Amino acid sequence: MKKIFVALFAVLILLSNTACSDNVIVDVNINEEVTAQPDSAQTLSEQIGFDISAPATAKNVEYAIINDTIAQITFSFNSIIYEYRASKIYSGSQLHKKTLDENSQSELDIGQRATVELYRDTENGLIAQWSAGGTNYSLYSVKNVSEDAITELCDLLIP
Repeated sequence: MKKIFVALFAVLILLSNTACSDNVIVDVNINEEVTAQPDSAQTLSEQIGFDISAPATAKNVEYAIINDTIAQITFSFNSIIYEYRASKIYSGSQLHKKTLDENSQSELDIGQRATVELYRDTENGLIAQWSAGGTNYSLYSVKNVSEDAITELCDLLIP
């Protein structure tokens, strides 16, 4: 009787494991970026829960929400393409997804509004990162730009 009970129990466990194998659980990792594309800065800000916008003179502006926690605006400014990201949760390399050259670090002050850390990445793009009002920001230039160009742009972006 004991052997029959053990055999039935084993079959029951086997069947329950097989039945559960059809349920696929997708765990979205920060390394996997799932995006939604709002149609405006206002819609982006409403969906993400904080204000973010491109400069008024930016061109080719595209909006995205990444993993429901990161706001992204891609735009061109003075013929250079930028990727501007913000999040209440992520900061640093988790936010901008670039490998920093730690030896290239410098800082610039945008009045009393923020201190911006500047870094070069391994592809010679420029990364600016700062925090304000509990939100972390990152601005990345796809190609090499001067610190003066980043200062001008940060002055427009940082309230």
